Amino acid sequence: MVFGEKFITYLTICELEIRGDDVFPNVVEALKASDRAIRKKLSPMWKWDVAAIKDRRLILVVGWLDFAYFLQHRSDFLDKSHGHHMRSFVDSASMIHSKDYKVLRDGTIALFDPEKLSQDDAVIFKNHTSIEYERVSPETLV
Repeated sequence: MVFGEKFITYLTICELEIRGDDVFPNVVEALKASDRAIRKKLSPMWKWDVAAIKDRRLILVVGWLDFAYFLQHRSDFLDKSHGHHMRSFVDSASMIHSKDYKVLRDGTIALFDPEKLSQDDAVIFKNHTSIEYERVSPETLV
């Protein structure tokens, strides 16, 4: 299982190719700072980590914990503005690619295809923009 987390059912995999070895520490620190800033504003339902490093290629994996949340925010990782944001701490020569995947019950990772959704997931897919989340502190649950 990705991150050993059984609730992750969708992934966004971001691939970066950086120009120099000295850029890598800046990338990791910028990602952590960005994640901290997002978490202060909302309760993101994702987990991310560096999945692989080889030569000057870096692969980040974002594991989504909720299907509707994934649908609402997946474009944040796939559009050009995310590429511009990533370039703010890499460089203009860096190549950035992101794709979405589905984690199947047997652990297989397949490209995300909205045409192959289960009936229940298809309902969420069609209505995900109307689903709202409320941030609740743990103390209020007791």
